[in-house]
Formats: sequence, structure tokens, C-alpha cells
Amino acid sequence: MAKKPDSEKAPSRLDDRKNMRIVLRSLKGLIPYARNSRTHSQAQIKQIAGNMKRFGWTNPMLIDEHDGIIAGHGRVMAADMLGLREDVPCIVLSGLSDGERRALVIADNKLAENAAWDNEMLVMELGDITDDGIDLPIVGFSPQEMDALLGVKDEGQGSDDTGPSDNFASQYAVMVTCKSEPDQERIYNELRTQGYDVKVVAV
Repeated sequence: MAKKPDSEKAPSRLDDRKNMRIVLRSLKGLIPYARNSRTHSQAQIKQIAGNMKRFGWTNPMLIDEHDGIIAGHGRVMAADMLGLREDVPCIVLSGLSDGERRALVIADNKLAENAAWDNEMLVMELGDITDDGIDLPIVGFSPQEMDALLGVKDEGQGSDDTGPSDNFASQYAVMVTCKSEPDQERIYNELRTQGYDVKVVAV
């Protein structure tokens, strides 16, 4: 007998949206997932906090029926930074198996990463946002990413056209020697979150 695809075996939860509603919880009552593999640097938390302060809490938390956090750990840390400890908007996802909950914790972050940018359209949008008087850090791009997008060159560079004809600035490398593997992992994650292209090398 042919094996059924996973999509046919797994129950569909599309109809759950009929009963979906936003509930309010206190920040201290929400339980972070102890094995959350997504990291948040202090710089990124500040970015999220700045976005929340400007636009409000636009993306509710996803929690299980026991108030365990499924998605939104970064938003919780940003809310704490802003002193927003009551009336946290949440959507309760009940009835998930342990495996489904673990999968959704990862998928909520990873699926968004799998999208790409139309750089030409992005530069146009960022330009219009600037014209409207909105500071670009609020959208989450680091200065290094902005320089790469806009093709900003170091002041010491000449203006000749002998180099590559792409829109990215020259690359500069710095090697950091870590004292331990956990220290290496922490620095690696923080730099990746800030938009740096990071590579691990053996020394």
C-alpha cells in the first residue's frame, strides 16, 4: 500500500480560525519555551521595542492553553523593556500535540526567513519611508545592510569602475577568538541577528 503524504495524514486546523479571538494576559503569566532555539540580541529587542512604540502591538502572541509561549519571545522581552506588563494580546492555540507545538515554535521563525527581497522595490520603499520622516532603524535593517543595499562605499575608495558592478559595498573581515564553544555560539547568533555575514573557522 502506498504511503500517504504527511499533508493527508495530518488533521487540518483551517476551520479553527472561526473560533479564534484575541485574549489579554499579563506578561508575568506567560511562560517562555525553555528549549526555544531562536535567539534575540539586545540590539534586536531594542528594534522590536522601537517598532512597538511607534505602531503599537500589531502582532499578537501565540500561546498554548497553559499560557506557554509558542511565538513572540522577542516581543515579550521588548514589552518588558517598555514596561508593558499588562494586557498583552494573545491568540490561544489549544489542542496541539507536543510535536506540533515544537514544530510551530520553529516554523513561525523559519518560514519567514525563507522569503526573499526584491531589492529594487525595497530601496524605493525605504526612500519613500525616509521622505515621510520615519527613521529607517524602525524597520529592522542594520546600518551595514542599508549600506549594502544602497551601494555606499568607504570614503577612502576611488570612484573607478574597475571593481564588480553590483550594488553591494566592499566587504571587510574581522576574526574573533572565543574562549569557549558556548561563547562562540552566543557571539555568532548576536552578529547574525544584527545583519552581519558570519562564518565559523577552525584555528
